Order: sequence, then C-alpha cells, then structure tokens
Amino acid sequence: MRGTVPSDEIAEQLRGLAAANYRADQITDELEILDGADSFTLDASGTLDNADLRTALGEGLSALGSSVELADNLAVSEGGAIVAALNDLVGLEPILFETGSAVIVPESQGTLDEAAKILQQFPDAAIEVGGHTDSRGGAEANKLLSQSRADAVVAALIERGVTNELTSVGYGEEQLKEDPDDTLEQQQLNRRIEFRIL
Repeated sequence: MRGTVPSDEIAEQLRGLAAANYRADQITDELEILDGADSFTLDASGTLDNADLRTALGEGLSALGSSVELADNLAVSEGGAIVAALNDLVGLEPILFETGSAVIVPESQGTLDEAAKILQQFPDAAIEVGGHTDSRGGAEANKLLSQSRADAVVAALIERGVTNELTSVGYGEEQLKEDPDDTLEQQQLNRRIEFRIL
C-alpha cells in the first residue's frame, strides 16, 4: 500500500481492508499520514490471482468515499481467471462423492469434463485442488477424507488428459465457509472442492 492519507483513522481503514484480504507477509505498508489534508491519494497496483478478491478490494476502496484520489491499477492474472472459472463451475455444479468416501458420483462426471476443458486451455498453469469437509466427525478423519477426495479429483482430471501441474491438498474442516455448520445446507456448503493458483 502506497499513498498519502489525511488521518490515522483512514490509514487504519485501509490496513483493515488489506488484512481482511491478504496474509500479513503479503502486505507492504508505505502509507504516509498528512494531517489536515482535504483529500488523499492512493495507488492500488499489483496482480491478483483471484477475480473475487479483485472485486472485493474494488468495493472496499470505493467505500472510502469521494475524498480519495484513487489510481486503481489492480489486475487479475491469467491464472486467477482460470481459477475463477473453475470455482464458478464447481459452485454451480459441485463435485460430489459417495458418503464417507472418495468415490466421485456419476452425476459429477460432467463437471470434471468441463473442468478438464478449462485446464487444457492453459496447460502451463499450476493448480491446487483443495478438498474440504464439514465439521462432523473427527478432525483427523476429516483431513484424511478431504485429502483422498482431492487426490481423486486430480486423478480424474489426469485421466481426462489434463497435463497441468496439479497438487492435491486436504484441508478437512480447517476452512469452513459456514461456521457453525449445524444445518444440512451449511454442511453441504462446507463439503467442497476448491481450486487455487500456485
């Protein structure tokens, strides 16, 4: 983050926005505070690997109001566009498994076919296939199950001719979308496959 801001309060808003979207080791804070400034300038530049993050940051920066002179030079990498397409696909047509196993149900074969087509357009992209579970059951068992499911997706994509570097990671219940996940709907949202650029 680089720019001039009129107060500590505005600086903290910007730092909070960055902290909500990035890890601490990804943030460089070069904000300068000029007391009493009527407006401030902010240069948002860099390449993101996630189109949703690009949207969230754009909305957050816009919310700072008309007193900001914003140079918005954020861009989404090609890899980010691929991941967005893959995650949009599995958001609409999830990859599902038999209960308590890593066997992909027949109804999800079409989703895998479409995912393979997306990846084959960009064979140089290195992609993580992440498996996630709900919070029912033991944490260690969930981690093992999610790893097996991510492995199964990688194997299915390779069977379809995907040559990308694919890495499978089982997160178990570590990254719940819904917490707590007391209802069937919440549990279904937590049981998922997600893609990330490496």
